[in-house]
This record gives sequence, C-alpha cells and structure tokens, in this order.
Amino acid sequence: MKRHSALLLYLRGQLFSLSVVASSLLTGAAIWYLERVMSSAGVDWAVLGYFLLLSLCMTVAGLMLGYLRQRAYLKQLLRMTGQPAGWKPLLSPVTAEQKKTAELISVLGHQSQDRLEQHNRERELHRHFVFQWVHHMKTPVSVIDLIAQNAASKPGLVGQELQDASASLREETDKLARGLEQMMHTARLDEFAMDFHPRRVSLHEAARTAVNAHKRLIIAAGVYPRITGEGWVETDEKWLHFLLAQLVANAVKYSRPKPGSKQLAIAIVSQTGGGTSISVRDEGIGIPAQDIPRVFDPFFTGENGRKTEESTGMGLYLAREVASRMGVGLELESAAGEGTTATLSFHGKAIHKDLQVR
Repeated sequence: MKRHSALLLYLRGQLFSLSVVASSLLTGAAIWYLERVMSSAGVDWAVLGYFLLLSLCMTVAGLMLGYLRQRAYLKQLLRMTGQPAGWKPLLSPVTAEQKKTAELISVLGHQSQDRLEQHNRERELHRHFVFQWVHHMKTPVSVIDLIAQNAASKPGLVGQELQDASASLREETDKLARGLEQMMHTARLDEFAMDFHPRRVSLHEAARTAVNAHKRLIIAAGVYPRITGEGWVETDEKWLHFLLAQLVANAVKYSRPKPGSKQLAIAIVSQTGGGTSISVRDEGIGIPAQDIPRVFDPFFTGENGRKTEESTGMGLYLAREVASRMGVGLELESAAGEGTTATLSFHGKAIHKDLQVR
C-alpha cells in the first residue's frame, strides 16, 4: 500500500510535465499530418504510430527512473505526514527543489525544537519558583497565626507587649507584601514589551522611594541609609523601582546578621558619554568568593542563603532579567565580611537602542 501511495504521489507531481509532453507530441503529430496532406505525399500511419509509441516508451521509462530515484524520499515523506511523532530530517532528497525543502524543514525543525526546549525550561523554572514562593509565604502566614493565637490567649494586651505584637505583625505583613510584589513582577515579565513605558525619571527620587518602602526593615536591621548625587534617565519608573527595591532589600537583608550599626550608601554618578550609574553599597556579611559567579542563577542561594531567612534565590535573577530587558547594565562586587556593591548603569544613547523586547 505504501509503495502504491508513493507512486501515486510521484505521478501526481508529474501531471503538469506529462500534460506538456502529451500536448507537444499531439501538436507535433498534427503538424506532421497536415504537412503530409498538403504536400500530397501521403500519410504513413505506421511511421506516425511508431513515433508515438517510441515517445510513450521513452516517457514511461523516464518516469520510472525518476520514481526509483525519489522513492526513498517519497516514502519517508509519507511516513512523516502519516504519523507525526516529532521532528525528523528528510533524507535522500534528489531534485534541487527537494533539497531546498529538506534544508528548510531542517532549519524549521531545529528552531521548533529549540523553542520547545526553551519553553519547557521556562515552564519548569516558573513551576519551581511558584512552589518555592508558596513555601516561603507559608512562614509569615504561620507567624501571623501564632501571634494571633498568643494575643487571643492573653486578652487585654497593653504597653510593650502590644507594641511588640504589632511590630511583629507589620514585619510579617511586609514579607508577604514583598513576596506578592516579586510574584507580580515575575508574571509581568512575559508581557514586558507591553508593560514598558519609558519617561524621564529622577534616580534620587527613585532611590528615596525604594528606601522608604523598606523603612521598617532598615530600622530593624540597624542600617543607616544615605543617598548622594542626582541623575535623570529615560526608563520605566515602575520597573526601575522594582530593581532598586530588590537591591535595597538584599542590602538590608544581608546587613542584618552583622552586629552593630551599618551604612547603606546609594550613590548616583554621571559617567562619561552621557551615561549615569546608581550603586547600592552595604556593609553587610558580603558574598563568599566562590558564590559570586552564580549569584544571578535562578534558585541559587549560596552560603548566605543558609544563614538568612526568606532567601528564594530568585531576587538577583529577576533583577538581571529585568535590567537586561530595560537595556540597563547590572554588576555586582562583593567581599566576604565587608559588604556588597550593586551598580545599575544607564547608557547615554537613545533608550530604543538598548531595550531588549522579548
């Protein structure tokens, strides 16, 4: 059955050529016949029959030779279209058209495979992040529930006990809010191009907003923030706030385990060529040298992640993803026990030359 199907497919592909050959033969025979009649030379039907029979035999032989050359290609094509079980390269192309078709299918197949693998990686990454995020969000919910139970068992809380309970509740709700915001921005990454609205933004004001958003966390960690310099950049204000909030949150989080008062220095500097940079430098526990090359990898928490709470290993990964799509450079320098400096670099040229729309 497959053999007949391949032959039928081949013959259907040769119908136009066959019709041209038949028309040419019939036209030639008609001209020969008219010429013989008009010249009164007489019509030798045996010669005409021999000519047509010979032409027919040569045509059939040519078709059979062509079919034998293309049989393997046609059979594989029928198998692939009849049972699509994933991409496979087309083998044994013969004609120039078939070779180009096989080449095109090979390119498209590789592209489809790459996109499918990328989609599977992103889906697995998203699934892993959701599971980890839910796990970390269970902690503040459990703490809030415990505080509520303690308050219920001690009616009439006043004074310091009431203040401590309120402070603990605010700290846990802040964790929930930061986790929800991170999840929200993660979901928006897929629609980044539609969600990106650049305008002229003050870096000093953006830094001050990021610091104020973490005011209670900064006070609890014994960190003293200081913002110096000023600069204006063309970028998306909301995504810039996400970047700075992530860097400030990391700086405070990894400053908290270190005893005593610590500085959080945010410096805005104009660069040559019209660019501007903003750096967030803390005096926290720093990052071990062996962990620095991997800090932007998803889910990597490293040695510090085992020492601090609410470490998902996604903060810097998301920051790098957002920065790259905004056309903003993000670099990190750190020394264990001395602190970390994260720097965002904005180029002076037009934003559309740097923005990476995905």
